[in-house]
Amino acid sequence: MKVPNPPFLDHLGARIAQLDEGGEVVLDLRPEYCNTRGVAHGGVLMTLLDVCMARAARARCRQDGQEDHGAATIEMNTTFIRSGSGPSLTARGTCFDRTATLAFCEGEVRDHAGRLIAVIDLDSPLAARFSAEDQSGCESLAAAISDSIAGT
Repeated sequence: MKVPNPPFLDHLGARIAQLDEGGEVVLDLRPEYCNTRGVAHGGVLMTLLDVCMARAARARCRQDGQEDHGAATIEMNTTFIRSGSGPSLTARGTCFDRTATLAFCEGEVRDHAGRLIAVIDLDSPLAARFSAEDQSGCESLAAAISDSIAGT
C-alpha cells in the first residue's frame, strides 16, 4: 500500500522512501531551512524525524496485519549531536515495539557524509494510532496516554 506524502513535506520538497521496516526522508538543505548560523533549524530536523518515525510505525502496523489508520506523535525527545549542514539531510526511522495503541520508534538524522546530526530518545512513546472512526483523535489520544501510564 502506498502511503501518501504529507502536504507539508511536499511543500518542503522532501523525498520520502517507504521501507518495509521503516521510513526514510531526504531533504535538500536550502537557506530558508536554516537558522541565522546557516545550519539546519532544529524544527526542520524534528520534522524529518517525526515523519520518518510515523512511517515506521505505520509500516509495523501493516506488517502485523492491522489496518493503517495513520499515526500522531505524542512525545518526542530529540538530542542534537551536531549542526546539520551540507547539501542534504537524511532521516531514518524504525519501529522497535508496539502495543495496541502505541508504537515505540527510534530515529536519526545524518548529513550527506553520514555524520550523526540528531537522534530520538529510545525510551519515549512516539506515536499513537487512531481508529478510522475517530476523526478528532482527542479521545483516542487520551486513552493511549492513559494506557501508557497504566502500562498496558
